[in-house]
Amino acid sequence: MIGKKFGRLTVLSHVSRYGGYSCKCDCGNVTVARGWALKAGEHRSCGCFMKEIKAKQWYKGAGTAAINDIYRNYKQAAARRKYSFAL
Repeated sequence: MIGKKFGRLTVLSHVSRYGGYSCKCDCGNVTVARGWALKAGEHRSCGCFMKEIKAKQWYKGAGTAAINDIYRNYKQAAARRKYSFAL
């Protein structure tokens, strides 16, 4: 198994019977994965892949967050002053 690549992980060494294998991710992090999880495709990265997916899901585009913040501030200020806010 040493030297084989599973997803983003490259197996470096055997840690123990129950601990599994020490693996290096493409991002540079080192993690420990069990052999069955590597072979079954359950363990494919150190966690960086899921972080990238979540970042893409939540990214709304350049400047969108700032515009939403300004809009929310105007709306809250109108509510505090008991003005109607309709756009």
